[in-house]
Amino acid sequence: MIFSNPGLVPRLVEWLEMQRLLGVGTVRFFYFYLADDIHRLMEHYRDDGGLVQFTRASLPGDMHP
Repeated sequence: MIFSNPGLVPRLVEWLEMQRLLGVGTVRFFYFYLADDIHRLMEHYRDDGGLVQFTRASLPGDMHP
C-alpha cells in the first residue's frame, strides 16, 4: 500500500532550492515508485536547468522494466 504525504512536495522544493543556492550542480534520485506529484516535481527540476536527475531502480526479478 502506498501512502500519500501531502506535506512532502513543499519540503522537497525547499530542500532542492537550498541545494541550488549552495551551488550543487546535480541531485540524483533513484526510486522504485514516485507519486504523481513528486514525479511532476522531478520533471520540472530536470527540465529547468537540470538540477535533478532521476532514474527508476529495479531489483532482480522486478516485473516492471
